[in-house]
Amino acid sequence: MFSPPHISSILLFFYSFFLFFFFCLFPFSFLAFCLLLCFCHGSISFQPGQLCPGTREKNRLL
Repeated sequence: MFSPPHISSILLFFYSFFLFFFFCLFPFSFLAFCLLLCFCHGSISFQPGQLCPGTREKNRLL
């Protein structure tokens, strides 16, 4: 017979899983989003040339 796990341990498990998910997967998805913005738009309002090298040269060619 084992006692059921406490609510606090379950919450701690979900909290650690959320932190792992947020810190490991969110930067990759954010980076992919920035790259997608750079490839789709040559010039947008917040100067994508600061985020991606290469867009400044592409704008110079146009």
